[in-house]
Amino acid sequence: ISACLVGSEMCIRDRVMVGPKSQLHWQHNEPGSKVNIYINEKLSQSSVNPIMISKDTTKIVIQATDDFNNESKTDIPFTKDFDKPTLSWKLQAPSVMIDNQWYANKSAMLEVRKSDSITYWLNGKRLSAGNSGIEITNNSDLKATSILGNQTTEKIQWLEDNVSPQLTVTTLGKSFVDIKKLKVKVGQKIKIQTIGDVVGILNSEYFGNNREWLPLPKTFIFIDTGLYRLKIKASDTLGNKLITYIVFTITK
Repeated sequence: ISACLVGSEMCIRDRVMVGPKSQLHWQHNEPGSKVNIYINEKLSQSSVNPIMISKDTTKIVIQATDDFNNESKTDIPFTKDFDKPTLSWKLQAPSVMIDNQWYANKSAMLEVRKSDSITYWLNGKRLSAGNSGIEITNNSDLKATSILGNQTTEKIQWLEDNVSPQLTVTTLGKSFVDIKKLKVKVGQKIKIQTIGDVVGILNSEYFGNNREWLPLPKTFIFIDTGLYRLKIKASDTLGNKLITYIVFTITK
């Protein structure tokens, strides 16, 4: 009698590594021989060839008896691996993780770990080895399968942040958000800054008297009466942008 394990492509120290796709194929060359297969020392009631290997299988013995009661036993050595593969992925910039939570826009760029023994599937389509920089949408399905047939599926999710930065003006202990006009007095301190919805501000500037962009935040003090207009622009880590104006009326 001869037997072999198939669907298993890994071998460690002369022991076959088996998994969910592994099967036991057997055959004998003497017509009339009786074959019994023992799974975990219990006679298998299955007459199907091949026999599937389950997670609970710990021992396989094949016993064959011919017409003259000659007996042959074969103990099949194997090592099991039914552990699910670990999914290793991240979203590329400008997506950002804050407190173990991903933030991105409507779409993001996915990067997965390279592995010779793991195959990745994205929304049912196989990814090429080492593929990264793949544009995906929120709630995409990522699956990893090992050579032995173990698999893990995970839904890639993030919180969408499409909110532009906000302009904040603070003076005399009061803060105003996204205002277009403000009346203040000569010598009154005015702090101007921009804030992000969730993610941080990447760049924040105002267009100054020297006709050049200068960094915010900044505290202004006007020494003359009149009307003054400032142009503000800002962008956050995800690329959401703000371009706005604010007009100050300065009185005595």
